[in-house]
Order: sequence, then structure tokens, then C-alpha cells
Amino acid sequence: MRFHAELVFANIRTHTPGEFKVIGGVNTYVTTPTRDYPKNKAVLYLADVFGPGHINAQLLADDFAENGFMVSTPVSKLLDSFFCFTRYEYTNSKL
Repeated sequence: MRFHAELVFANIRTHTPGEFKVIGGVNTYVTTPTRDYPKNKAVLYLADVFGPGHINAQLLADDFAENGFMVSTPVSKLLDSFFCFTRYEYTNSKL
């Protein structure tokens, strides 16, 4: 396999990270813009299966915040229960 050096590049992201807060009993990743932003608008970002604990979901939420919106990314209780169920089914199955 040939390696083409002109195709290799890196995009190193710097961001102002948000923080995890408990909102309404749900652990939520919250990030706000560093500049002034409309206080009556927000983005509810529902992350993929890996959830807001994954750095990629945090980077996306931080990117929305850099564009002027407060962002809340809740941890899905439904996904947590789904993965516990599938783990239980897998470990207790007779293969």
C-alpha cells in the first residue's frame, strides 16, 4: 500500500469545555458560549449511543456553544437500561 503524505492532515481542536450538572435528576453535560448569547434560546443535543461522556459528543456540544447557544446534553437513562439489559442477556445466555 502506498502512503500519500499530501492526504494526511490533523485538525487539532481547542475548546472551552463545559461541565456535568444534575438537572431535574438527570446528569447533563452543559456548555455555554464565552461571549454574550440569547438567554431565551438553547440547544438540546441528544448524543449518540456513546452519550455525552464521550469526548466527540462534548466537542460537538462545545462547537454549538462557540456559535452562540447554551447547550444541554443529557445522559440517556433509556440507553443505560438498554445496555444493562443486553449485558445481562449476553452474560446469562447458554451458548
